[in-house]
Amino acid sequence: MKRLAPLFLLVASTPAFASGEMSTEDTIFWVCLHAINLTILLSVLVYFLRDKVRAALAARAGAVKQDFDASASAQKDAAQRLAALEKRLEGFEADLVNMRAESKVAAENEKAAIIARADRDAGLIVDVARRTIKAEGNRARSLLQAEAASLAVDLAGKRIQKDIKAQDNTRLADEFLGAVKQSSEVRHG
Repeated sequence: MKRLAPLFLLVASTPAFASGEMSTEDTIFWVCLHAINLTILLSVLVYFLRDKVRAALAARAGAVKQDFDASASAQKDAAQRLAALEKRLEGFEADLVNMRAESKVAAENEKAAIIARADRDAGLIVDVARRTIKAEGNRARSLLQAEAASLAVDLAGKRIQKDIKAQDNTRLADEFLGAVKQSSEVRHG
């Protein structure tokens, strides 16, 4: 019941204060009465809601702490991932430099191999060309010799027919036969 007395005074004083018929001392009294009333109201609220407010504040503090912890953990994870990515990036840069150097060396080696193959192939082509030229030259020479021999024989045959008479022909035949007889006697003889 003692707890309800200040509440009763507050409710009872409200119409008198609202009428505006109070003096300065009454106003101070009523302001003090309202201050007391507020103190009582807050005390009652604290008394009845203290555990719930504490639990709510503790829960909120716990949630805020969890959020801070999660944020710190996420920040730590992000920093670790950033460090790992930066390390990989440095590795990539080093790998890129190595790859460029290796590709340059490989390109130089390939260039040297291509030049060596080209030189070898050019040498083979020159050798084949020389052999072909020599063979064609020999063939042409043989053809020319054969043609010249054929022409010489034809020319000699025509000249012989023109210059040799029947007597010359008989005399040549006799000489030839005589030479054959001598050669046969020497062999058998």
